[in-house]
Amino acid sequence: MHPNKNKEYFHGFSFCPAAPSSLEPQIRSLVQETRLSPADFIMPLFVRPGSGVQEPIASMPGVFRHSIDRAVEECRRIRNLGIRAVLLFGIPERKDETGEAGADDNGIVQQAIGAIKHAVDGLLIISDVCNCAYTTHGHCGIVTDGKIDNDRTLGFLAVRRFRTPAPGATWSRRAI
Repeated sequence: MHPNKNKEYFHGFSFCPAAPSSLEPQIRSLVQETRLSPADFIMPLFVRPGSGVQEPIASMPGVFRHSIDRAVEECRRIRNLGIRAVLLFGIPERKDETGEAGADDNGIVQQAIGAIKHAVDGLLIISDVCNCAYTTHGHCGIVTDGKIDNDRTLGFLAVRRFRTPAPGATWSRRAI
């Protein structure tokens, strides 16, 4: 024990007596773990053509591909849970080499945005503009001669970026 009995020593460091109990809540709030609430989350939603469809995604238990009508129902449920945002991913009817369906003014995501905005108040809608779900090869970029053509891809993504919010998306997530 050190000669000064009012202090405790541990590996050469001295520790003063604990702070007054009136300061404990403030101190605790400075060092507490991160607190999360439903309002801090963004729910991913996969939308596909059809009606009354809720198709499970095998690789993501508890996650589904929804038709627009079911996506609207899911958005109501999500909003009632206190989640304030959704991120929409489109599953098109047709795919091609460049992902043209993603830039269609009447595409699946564009339709879903309009339906959700009309039916669910106060929900932030984010749209994904990546090409991978819309291309036959599954790459995010346009493939030319076996390589990703960044210039063509960026031009195409710019078109998608400005077409997607037309029905009311609050924000679009960039692909690259």
